[in-house]
Amino acid sequence: MASPLSPSHDSPHNAVDGYKPSWLAWLISMFSGVGGLVAKIVMLSLLNGLTGWAIVVLFAQGRPVWAVATLIVLGVIDLVYLRPNKMLPAKFILPGSILLVAFLIIPIFFTINTSFQRYSTGHVLTKSEAIQTNFEQNRLAGDRFFLMTPARDTDGVLVLVLMDEITGETFLGRTSGLEALDEATVGLDDYGSLVPPPGFSPLAGAELFAADAELAEFVVPLQGGAEIRAEGVSTAYESVPGFTFDAARDALVATDTGIAYFDNGRGSFESLGGEEITVG
Repeated sequence: MASPLSPSHDSPHNAVDGYKPSWLAWLISMFSGVGGLVAKIVMLSLLNGLTGWAIVVLFAQGRPVWAVATLIVLGVIDLVYLRPNKMLPAKFILPGSILLVAFLIIPIFFTINTSFQRYSTGHVLTKSEAIQTNFEQNRLAGDRFFLMTPARDTDGVLVLVLMDEITGETFLGRTSGLEALDEATVGLDDYGSLVPPPGFSPLAGAELFAADAELAEFVVPLQGGAEIRAEGVSTAYESVPGFTFDAARDALVATDTGIAYFDNGRGSFESLGGEEITVG
């Protein structure tokens, strides 16, 4: 009879044949030998492919410093992990070091750098974007005002039937431009609203209010950057650009005053009198 203190043949700690390694030991063994080398090459290939694509994008965006820095980091990773039994400490230190730099050091650098820059409202655009934004946000009312009736043509497309309040001329406004209409085909009802010519269905009641958002975005382009926009549901007005761009002087010129605003080299357009435009 076996003593209670004697080793048991059923004990995994004393029977070599019955010993089963833990799942962690088994997982680690998968990354050694030939299997580990294959897994390492596959993962490094994926990393190199993804990082190579990022490097190309950085060069395309005009950021060569970041592209070269990324390439150097990639080269260090390949060197450390492809040398067998070499640089063993670096294999454990490198991932944490890269994450430390990427998520702590670089954000701190950008925070300090940004604090000395003029990144604020109106100063986050490129020069060409700022010029276009000034065109869009600075518009003036023109000299023409119209009676208006929104309508749909036979294809269901929204159009504006317009009558110049001064001259009485009638037009059809489309997103493609302004078309002249025969005045005899356009009438006025008992309420003073325009009656569209045959072939056009005026919007009224619930249909008119349902088209409110579409009507607010509707623009009839004119020559020289001018445009006609609806004002409410029965009138429209001509809008002209508040600025024009003088390429010869590289300046924005105010339409109403003729004052020129030049790039001051500090992210703003500034007149000779020191006045700055908000969008820079």
